[in-house]
Order: sequence, then structure tokens, then C-alpha cells
Amino acid sequence: MALPNFYTKVALSAAQVLRNATYDQISSRLLGTALGIAFDDEAVKTREGRIAVETVVNLASRLFPSICLVALEGRAVEYSTRLLEIARGINPEIEIEVGMQKAAFTIVLGRTPVENGAPRIYMGSDGWVVRLSADRPQGCKDSGNPFAAGACACFGLANAFRSIFAQELDGAELDGDVALSLIDFNGAAQEPLNPAWKVPSLGEVHLAGVGAIGSGVIWALRSITEAKGRLVLIDHEDIELSNLQRYIITRQDSIEQGKVQLAAAHWESDIEVVPCKLRWEDYVQTRHKDVVNRVLVALDSPEARCAVQAALPRRIINAWTGHSFLGISRHFSFGEEACLMCLYFPEGKTKNEDEIIAEELRMPERFREIRDLLYRNLPLNRPWLERIASSTGVSIGDLEQFENKSIRELRAKVVCGGITFKAGPSNQIIDVPLAFQSTLAGILLAGELVIDVQSLRTTPTRTITQLNILKPIPSELFEARPKHAACICCDPIYKEIYNDTHSSGFR
Repeated sequence: MALPNFYTKVALSAAQVLRNATYDQISSRLLGTALGIAFDDEAVKTREGRIAVETVVNLASRLFPSICLVALEGRAVEYSTRLLEIARGINPEIEIEVGMQKAAFTIVLGRTPVENGAPRIYMGSDGWVVRLSADRPQGCKDSGNPFAAGACACFGLANAFRSIFAQELDGAELDGDVALSLIDFNGAAQEPLNPAWKVPSLGEVHLAGVGAIGSGVIWALRSITEAKGRLVLIDHEDIELSNLQRYIITRQDSIEQGKVQLAAAHWESDIEVVPCKLRWEDYVQTRHKDVVNRVLVALDSPEARCAVQAALPRRIINAWTGHSFLGISRHFSFGEEACLMCLYFPEGKTKNEDEIIAEELRMPERFREIRDLLYRNLPLNRPWLERIASSTGVSIGDLEQFENKSIRELRAKVVCGGITFKAGPSNQIIDVPLAFQSTLAGILLAGELVIDVQSLRTTPTRTITQLNILKPIPSELFEARPKHAACICCDPIYKEIYNDTHSSGFR
């Protein structure tokens, strides 16, 4: 048994939500903890059950160095071979137990109850409805709908994380009996909304960003084998080792592949996939005057999201994650309701890039020198690497690879990659959510696309759905958001251009 080779990023993500936890404490807790995953024949015979159990194993292998795979019936035993392949493709050193005796917490999928003395959560799905219970099995339906099935896996892992790190989390109780529809997100409904599953025809859709959230989108959409449409994938980056911490579509052999090329590979549905290894702003230039109708936004920065809105797509659905929260926002009527830019419109004085990087590298007094490096695009020399090693505690050996590289490249791989976490506590600015948080945001984003395409909501909904899955699911998840008075959606010229562009409807 061993921690995965991308563990530094795992520890960074866990430390951001755990109270006063150090790198060594998190490592010790995970090395001493085995997660149980129990499943029966219903789980592996139904489409929703297979999606759920494979999602749980995939995401658990990115966090836990030891998993107890508990096949409760004969066909489930045969399916364990596939689950083992998934787990070891992510962490080749993962320890796999076949019983539940060592499990500190058990996630149970199917119709079979389990008793092993440890805390547990039963999970299941029914079309658009996520089902959870601490007391009784929830079962699995056999529709082609992947969204509640994938979401219940993320909620199940969130419950496991809460239980194992209960001392370091506030409000870490387990979920009770939950029947949550992804149509209206009403946790208090007696009869959750659950329209019949219809295979979607998506038309042309753009996915801006194929990172952690975008990977969740891909994971969900490629599970709909009969779906049709055209999906344009836009991302300019390659997969790095640290990405394995929370990109559900990655394995050890994914490293150094382009994100869009990886996402387009192994596609099982009839959706036409178009990989574009470009930044959003560069991709938009290639469209010339072609209309951009639907965009799913899974980008990392407010500036990048604002750039998508500035291109004036007809309909935008946005997803994000933070330290604890994840959310979805819907922007369907530019000029009439809050647009995507309204959510990220800067208020008051904000820090410049040079100030942010200086703080992240723990040398705030050198922000003017860092500004010069950025403005002139100067490469880092040996003295600069020595200063950074001294301020962060990272060994000079780890930094030598960045000699003659830009400071932006060092920031992306050192700070965002989590290397500086080993140096101890810092004023960390980068958000590094846990795998089940990012994947859930991506699954919900893909689900919102199908809900929109098929007009499954019969009443208007508010702009934002936001939840903290490190606490039990609340009954109210929607939030209204007003337009920002200084935003482009209040500008008559922008509104006129938008209306002229989309006057003939979807094309």
C-alpha cells in the first residue's frame, strides 16, 4: 500500500477544508484508513448501478490508498475485475482488500444490507433522483440517465470523507434519508420530480475548459451511448501528474496528453466530438461570424469566464468549485437577467497578478521585481530559483526544472500543483477542491445541459444552485442573483448586438 504519486495535491485539497490539519496528519489518517465499497448484483446489472459503482471506485482511488471491495453476490464478484483495473490504473500501488473487516466507512450500492460495525451510507439513483440513507438500501434503476447515478457516488464519498475526518470538520454529520431531484433540487419534496428519461439530441455545444469540472462533464456525457449532437472541446493545456488528483477521466497513462485529445478518446456515444487545443479567446477568433449558441463553462478564473460572456453566446451554463462549495449558474436571457459576467464583476480594489504571485511564493516584498518578470516575460535564472526555494521551503532540486522558464509556468506547476504545501502552512490562494467536489460540479453541469435542451423545467428557476457537500444536503439550494449595474448586460449596445446575433433562434 502506498500513497499515490500525486498525493501532494491530494493533501493540499484536504488541508483547505480540514481544520488545523498538517500534511503528516492527513497522510497518517489516510494510510490508516480503508474505505469499504459494497455492491450487489443489482448494482452491476443496471446501467445506473454500474455508473455509480465505477464512479465511486474511480474517485476513491484518487484519495484512499486502501479500498475494501465487497462483492455481495456472484455476478458482482465477476465485475470486481473491472473495478480493480480502474483503481490500479489510477494508483498502481493501491491496496485492495476483498472483505469489509478493515473498512472504517462503507459505501453500499444495491438492494443488499450490510453489517460490519462501521459507519455506512447506502446510495442509489432513480433517473433524475439521487437517493441516500444511513439505514437502508436504496437500489439502482436501469435507465440510461447517468446524472443522478454519478451524483450519488459523489455524495457517498462526501459522506465517507465527513465521517473519517469528523474531528477536523464543522457540521460533518452524515446525510439522513435523501431523495433529491436534479430537476428542482428540492430536498424537502414528498415526490421528487423525475421526468421519464429521453435520449438527448444536443445540437452544437461548446465546453470551455476540460479540467477537473470539464472531466466530470465528459464522464457523464460519454455514458449516454445513444445521445447525438456535436460537442466542441476547448482547452489549450496538457495533462500533468498533479491533475490525476481530481480529473476523473485520467489514469497514469494520461500524463502529457492534451486534455481535449484525452477527453475525445474512448468516446462511446454517437456525439461528434471536436477537440480544439486552444484558449477560448483564440477559438472564438476561428469562428469568425458563426453563432455560438450553447456554452458549458468549466474554466478556472473569473477573467476567463468573463471572456466567454463577452463573446455573447445565446445560452451559458457555468459551474465552479471552491474550498467547500460548488455551484451551477444559468444565463439564458442576456440583458434581462444576470449574465455570467455579473457573477464575477470586480468590486473595489483587486490585487494584480504580480501581487498574487508574490504572496503565493511567500515573498510579498518582491512584487515589483515579479511585475518586471511578468511584463518583460523574462526567464527565471538560478538566483531567482534560490530565492523561491528559500521563501517556500521547496528544495532547489525540485525547482531546477524551471530555470529559463517563465514565472507563470513555475506558478502553474509549483503553486497550483501543490509542491509548496510540503513547506507548511501558507496564505494559500489557489482553490484545489477534492475529486468528488469537482466531479459532482461537472456531472451537474452536464445534467443542466440536458435539462435545458429538453426543457424539463416547467417553471422558471433562479440563477444559481449552490451546495456544500461537506455538510448534509439542505432543503434550499437555489439563489437569486441580480444584474450588476455596470455590467455589459446593462449596456444597450451589447444588448443590441446580442439580439441581432441571435434573432433567428438556434441554428
